[in-house]
Amino acid sequence: MWARMMKKNYFFINIPLITSSIRVHKERISNTSQNVEQETNRKVIEYIENLSKDEMISFEGSENNFYLVLKKYYELYGKTNLLQYINKQIENLNSDNKNQ
Repeated sequence: MWARMMKKNYFFINIPLITSSIRVHKERISNTSQNVEQETNRKVIEYIENLSKDEMISFEGSENNFYLVLKKYYELYGKTNLLQYINKQIENLNSDNKNQ
């Protein structure tokens, strides 16, 4: 849903307050189903790949910073599959910069 809204140029803002609550339990589907994590990872990667370089720069000041912020976030949550993708993107950027 969020990715579709962003494609339609909806503007999002950060509200630095807790505005909702959820009930978390160890048997929730996101903890027990590998499919949920795989689908989430696929959607995150799809979202990232649909961002333009200018959008990444507008979010974090540079394309490299964009990926570094993502890396820090996903390291915090131990999302190794996404980290592999992000590290590869950083590696590609560094390689491209060296070749220029």
